[in-house]
Amino acid sequence: GMCIRDSLLGFGIADGKIPEPIGGANHDPQTATEAFHRVITQGLNELSTLDGEQLVKQRYLKYRNIGAVRELA
Repeated sequence: GMCIRDSLLGFGIADGKIPEPIGGANHDPQTATEAFHRVITQGLNELSTLDGEQLVKQRYLKYRNIGAVRELA
């Protein structure tokens, strides 16, 4: 079935997901922290290539399209 995480990704609310260690972050906080750092750093690096106008336009479109109904072909 579809979980909440997949719904958030599918509706464009979340940009991605951070992998969690087997057993959960509480079982391996070091690996969880490293994964969090890697994903967040990658996202910030991608965003830093945009100028302010591009960033605002991209974010506007993202939030404008959340929940938009799409027709199936």
